[in-house]
Amino acid sequence: MMSDGLRMRYDAEVDALYLRLREGEVAATIEVEEMVYLDVDNEGRAVGIEFVSGADFLPFLQRQGGHSRCRIRWVYPPGRLPRNTHSG
Repeated sequence: MMSDGLRMRYDAEVDALYLRLREGEVAATIEVEEMVYLDVDNEGRAVGIEFVSGADFLPFLQRQGGHSRCRIRWVYPPGRLPRNTHSG
């Protein structure tokens, strides 16, 4: 069994960065801001975050004051998860 620790994957060919925050099945993908997508599980917990442009990671953190926390928990009624807004 794999750990729940942070895992990062960078695809230099397309300059995409994915941060896997925890184990879990992705139920929905939510656009946080342009080219930044948050994957959530069926209980609305953050599973991962994708930066379609890896170069946007540092500016994203700077806009958040140098750090970022997922303070929002998306809660949807059963069977009412939004459709994925992005497929990576």
